[in-house]
Amino acid sequence: MPGVDLSTSSLLVSTLTDLQRRVLRAVADPGVEHFGTAIARSAGIRATSVYVVLRRLEDLGLVRETWLAEAMPDARGHRHRRAYTLTEYGAEQIDLSPS
Repeated sequence: MPGVDLSTSSLLVSTLTDLQRRVLRAVADPGVEHFGTAIARSAGIRATSVYVVLRRLEDLGLVRETWLAEAMPDARGHRHRRAYTLTEYGAEQIDLSPS
């Protein structure tokens, strides 16, 4: 996994904050694309906070960000959205996050 030292990653995953665990669980369906607002709602946090947490989880190799082009612009006229998916590595590590 690029950017992740696998020798210490289990330690990193086991020391995730409660907020990081909640966001990770919200993205826990492997292969399913999740969007920031829905992730925030599922994790019970503000939408403005979720992207900082998602970036940290991405840095750890647990989630992947993908930009999707939308056929129709959203309410603000944007045609692109960020989608987040659990990585294979994230799926393997998710059991390390206490409930």
